[in-house]
Amino acid sequence: MECISCAKETAEVVKFPCPNCSETILRCGKCKDLSITYECKCGFKGP
Repeated sequence: MECISCAKETAEVVKFPCPNCSETILRCGKCKDLSITYECKCGFKGP
């Protein structure tokens, strides 16, 4: 699986729905812990 923030392949991801469109967001633990910005396919940006 690929982290939406850093684009690295990782087996350990955090999955959650986009607050705007409910698309599944995949983030690695490091990016989530550091609050690295992500952007959903719908254009929603989050920390």
